[in-house]
This record gives sequence, C-alpha cells and structure tokens, in this order.
Amino acid sequence: MANILLYITVIASWSFTWRAIKYQGGVVPLETSVGYRFFLAGIIFFAWLLIRKNLKSYPPKEHLNMLGQGIMMFAANFIFLYEGAQFISSGLVALTFSMLIFFNIFNGAVFLKKKVENRTIYGALLGFIGMVSVFWQEFHGLESYASTVKGVLLVLLGTYFASLGNIAASRNQAKGIPIVHSNAYGMCYGGIACFLYATLFGGGFAFDPRIEYVGSLLFLTLIGTTLGFSVYLVLLGRIGAEKVAYSLVVVPIVALTIASFTEGYQWTITGLTGIAIIIAGNVLVLWRPRRRNESTVTNMRAANLDKPSKQKIAS
Repeated sequence: MANILLYITVIASWSFTWRAIKYQGGVVPLETSVGYRFFLAGIIFFAWLLIRKNLKSYPPKEHLNMLGQGIMMFAANFIFLYEGAQFISSGLVALTFSMLIFFNIFNGAVFLKKKVENRTIYGALLGFIGMVSVFWQEFHGLESYASTVKGVLLVLLGTYFASLGNIAASRNQAKGIPIVHSNAYGMCYGGIACFLYATLFGGGFAFDPRIEYVGSLLFLTLIGTTLGFSVYLVLLGRIGAEKVAYSLVVVPIVALTIASFTEGYQWTITGLTGIAIIIAGNVLVLWRPRRRNESTVTNMRAANLDKPSKQKIAS
C-alpha cells in the first residue's frame, strides 16, 4: 500500500508540473525561471544533507563531472522544455518527453556500450509512428504547423539533453557519489549556469510578483522537483528502476487529461490511437520478463537515500 501511495505521488507531482511550466513564461526570461527553480531546489537538498550531517566534499574532478550533469540535466534540458512549452500544450510536452526512454537507450549504446535489443528498435519505431499520429491533428494551417513543429523540436532537444544528463548521472553513481549529493551539487550548478546564460545571452534577471508566477515557481521547486524527485528515489530502491520507469508512461496520460480541462486539448481518434501506440512502444521497451528463479524480496536500500546507488535513473 505504501508503494502505491508513493507511486501516485510521483505521477501526480510530475503530471501537474507540465501545466505549472506554462505560467513561467512572460515577464521573467525562461532561462532565469529555470535557474530560480533548480538553484532553490539544490539549496533545499543541501539543507537536508546538513540536517542529517551527511554533507561531503569532493575533489575538483568530481565537481567537474557534477557540473556537466547539472548543465545538461538541470539547465539546457529545462531551458529547451520551457521554450517548447510555449508552443504546444503541456500534455503534449509531457508526451514528447516520454521519448526520454528511447534516448536513454540510444545514448547508453553510444556512451556506455550497452547492447540494443531488437524489441527496443521496434519500440522506438512504434514511438515515432505514435508521435506522428498524435501531432497530426495539431497541424492546422501553415502558421500552426510551424509553431507546433518548433515546439516539438525544442522539447525533443531538451529531452535529449536530459538523456545526456542521465548518462552523466550514471557515471557519477558508478564513482560512488550518492544520488542526493550529485543532484544537490548538480541543481545548484545548473541554476548558476542558467543565471550566467541569462546575464550574457538572455534577458537578464527579473521577477514576477503575480500569484500565478510565484505559485507555479514554488510548486515546481517544492513539489515537482524536491518532493517528486525524493519520492522517486525511495521507489527506485523499493521496486527497482524498471518498474518505477513506468511512471514515464502514465504521466503523459494524466498530463493530457489535465490539459483537456485547462488548455482545451481536444481528444481525437487519431490522437488516441497515437497515444496508444506510444504507450505500447514504451511498455515494449521497459517490460522485462521475470526469471524463474528471480527473488521476490523487495529491495529496501532506499531507506537511506544518502548511500550510493548503482541503479540508473530513468528520468
């Protein structure tokens, strides 16, 4: 029962996150908003480590690797996602981001020399066909077509940077750096990188005191990032990376449902068919047949999140 509640918490927090991103555009440059979100989340994680008296120091080389993780996972990734969210509905952003599963497998093969199974290729093909079906209904006129394509490409680019960040995170975990530590440093580094980008190339610093902006920023920081990620880590240890990764299949469906009420997203036969195809492709990739002698004992290592984990994070 506890695992079910934790799973629902992850899905709910991350599903509403995509809607909250919509309120981050406007007065404040998007890259600055991303910086606010992750720098604050990083400070919260550091405070938690200090309270537990488990803050550790690392040599410059490891900080350089955590800097790379932060730039890719908590800066470039979300800058492109925030930009893309200005052109397509939040539900479609979440659905496009589910392609992270396929990017992880591709980058795992390129950078980690992991073997790509045939069903992964079939799953990726289904994912592509499903994406075309879903977005086909969005192509109404040249202007809408160009706007939709721009949004999709930006989100896909952000998703690819997220996958590169996952590769960096896997490397840091393999070096024995606890997940919470690498992400505390990575979030702060990513936030600082966003601030530098905003200062040198973007719109600089600004703040929007409206309740829509402040409320969405607090939700993204406290619920979408701090709570959602912490609960995800607990589930990662309790039920394993493969099972918890199925949240990436469920989140887009919930996000699309939210978008249908808040943004007027229209469900069509073509769109529903595409969504079903994408889900089928994701399940095909994620599903692992249980071995005959596989132990059914639950892994409880996540009871202490400060300990190193060898498991790969899917999101």
